[in-house]
Amino acid sequence: MVKITKHFCFSILISLLFAGVSSAADFEFVMDCGASEVYFGQKFVCQFILYSSEDFVDVEVVKFPEFRGFWSENLSLRQGPMGLLAIPGPKGFRKQAIIGSYSVHRMLDKKTSEIIPMKLSVKSRFLSRNSNFGQNEPLLLLSQAVPLKLLPLPPIPVNQKSLPFFGAIGEFATPQQELSVNYRLEEPVQLKIMIQGRGNFAELNTIPLSLPEKTEILSQKSFTQGLGENVSKTFDYSLVFKTPPPKNQSLGSFLFFDPSKRSYRTLQLPTVQFSLAPNPIREELHNFALPEPEEQWTDSQPIVKSMSFWLLQLFLGVLFSSFEIAHWLSKASRRKIASPDHQRKQKWNQALQAHESGDSEKFIRLATVIFTDLLKEKGKPLTLRTSTYPTKKQVLAAAQSNLSNEQFKHIKTLFQQYDHLFSPDETAPKDQALVKQLSESLKPTR
Repeated sequence: MVKITKHFCFSILISLLFAGVSSAADFEFVMDCGASEVYFGQKFVCQFILYSSEDFVDVEVVKFPEFRGFWSENLSLRQGPMGLLAIPGPKGFRKQAIIGSYSVHRMLDKKTSEIIPMKLSVKSRFLSRNSNFGQNEPLLLLSQAVPLKLLPLPPIPVNQKSLPFFGAIGEFATPQQELSVNYRLEEPVQLKIMIQGRGNFAELNTIPLSLPEKTEILSQKSFTQGLGENVSKTFDYSLVFKTPPPKNQSLGSFLFFDPSKRSYRTLQLPTVQFSLAPNPIREELHNFALPEPEEQWTDSQPIVKSMSFWLLQLFLGVLFSSFEIAHWLSKASRRKIASPDHQRKQKWNQALQAHESGDSEKFIRLATVIFTDLLKEKGKPLTLRTSTYPTKKQVLAAAQSNLSNEQFKHIKTLFQQYDHLFSPDETAPKDQALVKQLSESLKPTR
């Protein structure tokens, strides 16, 4: 019984707490157009503002506003979770969030106008419209419109009735003072006029132009740049002159109504300077005879009749042959360098250089090596009992045991002749024929 009583008291306390919070969470949804009076056709901005004491809400637009009899443009729209900011206002600091913003102006051809408000669904974690704990039902809000009075345009003053008025309401100006146009008779030229400012550019679709006589407007178009307050609109005309225009021509002016000054004002269009463009230099075209048309043709041909195919085959053949020849030459060169005959020729060239320089010891040593290689090729190895270079005596002893008597006699005679040739005795004959004979006998032969 005690536990039930405690639980019941706790539930009552929580309910009272949330009821107090819910009552403190006030919501107000208004439409503010920033002015209490606007003229027919005047452009203004309407904002839909949500006021609350909450810091954080979840918003969903149930119904968008309708501007009947107005021209409107959606500038911004927010939905979903959002935070509220405290902003100063007529009633002091209030937390608010701008849900939507629309650019609106009254269309001149509509006699009646009506603004259907926006409907909003708001959720808050502290908002509860029933007694069930933990539930969070959405709150439906309908935007309250700030009173907006539509004022008719005042009549045009008598001194300005001669100027055309096309319903331009706002502040307009043109950054162009003078324009330059190069023309040729009977050829189209382009004329661009830019107007800037703040106003109902959507209603300003044409401007009056004071053009020279016998001027034809082929086409006209316009495009707008910019959003929000500051906008520029360019009017693009394509003209043809039947007769030469004057050098200077004012394009005229038109009226617009300035709501801030509550009066009509004149916008002076720029002055145009027309100049005759030089005739283009046209080159004479030479006549040439066309070939006879082909009655039968095809876009394919046999590959064996294609010149590019055979050029490709020739290129591949030359490339492959060059690789083969280079490989064969490289292989022959390596084989030549590794052959005993080439090695002996290299040694013999070194021996001749030693002979020419007078180095008899080096010449005998190299000649002995060549002679030893010749004996090895004949299958008769030279067996020596020394690890150093063999002396002439050792070579002769080995040759006597390995060669025939005639060959041994010939080698011995050559060595004797060489000793005689390089004898220290200066009176000894220096017969170069003996050197040549010795060289021929020691040259490797195959």
